Amino acid sequence: MIIAIFILATVAAIALSGFYSGSETGLYSVSRIRMRIDAENGNAKARRLLDVLQNDRTALSTLLVGTNIANYLATVFVAYILTNEIGIAGESTELYTTAIVTPVVFVFGEVVPKTLFQRHSDVLMLKGSRLLAWSKILFAIPVKALTIVSAPLLKLAGSESESAEVDHRLNVALMLQDAFATEEHSDMHGELVERVLNLTELPLHQVMVPRNRVISVELGATRQECLATIRKNAHSRLLVYNKDPRRIVGFVSTHSLLASDEWTNLEDHLEPIQTLTPQQSVATAMMTLQTEGSAIAAVVDRGNRLLGVVTFKDLLEELSGELHDW
Repeated sequence: MIIAIFILATVAAIALSGFYSGSETGLYSVSRIRMRIDAENGNAKARRLLDVLQNDRTALSTLLVGTNIANYLATVFVAYILTNEIGIAGESTELYTTAIVTPVVFVFGEVVPKTLFQRHSDVLMLKGSRLLAWSKILFAIPVKALTIVSAPLLKLAGSESESAEVDHRLNVALMLQDAFATEEHSDMHGELVERVLNLTELPLHQVMVPRNRVISVELGATRQECLATIRKNAHSRLLVYNKDPRRIVGFVSTHSLLASDEWTNLEDHLEPIQTLTPQQSVATAMMTLQTEGSAIAAVVDRGNRLLGVVTFKDLLEELSGELHDW
């Protein structure tokens, strides 16, 4: 009778280990958008699950604590059966316990549940929402202790703000990929999501047209000189400098210059140009140009000397790919 109880307890511990281990995969596979929709429609399980998933670190720590406790209990129960019911003693107990528990936990506590939770994360995470909620309460103290102990290590590895930003970016990426993904277009949408997120990290100096390829004219250039430059270079805008090609004072629209046959002073067509730094991200540059209503910007150093040029089209192509008909 006792051996049957301990066998059942061992099976329960391995099942619990599998649940927590699978939930680690479910934590990142579950559709949070669907959960929010279900929660707003009154689904109590979805509300419970969203409460557990509020903080990914806490949720993950809870699952890790649960997995380790379950694995420990399975080991203890098997060791008890071998020692007290079968009569194996001494070092042999440890050997047999390891030989039995390790492969069983690996298969039924890791591989199988992780695969199931990856394929059916929404259904399984909802069904386990109550146990997850109880676990969050039950393991609150050890999870808090883990947080305190790991805090110095996190500071050594990187700031809390940087880590939080990574967590936020990961959540956004997962949500966007889930929202856009279809069997037919999931790869395309996944690539688009990755491009969107990369815009915040991609610096302008990697995408700008360098100074040696920038077409510009001197502020005092004559009409004939400007027209010659326009004919030679098919650009819609020309940068304008004053004496030093590195000192940009604005830009002119070639359409404006060509539309009038009688202008003599280039300064009359001069428009101010937005300046950006090479370290600024593509996302920041796009927002700046859109806010200012500009289509072009000069990338300058600390001394306000020209390093390169970016256009809104160039920046947009980092997201959409080459735009032939712009």
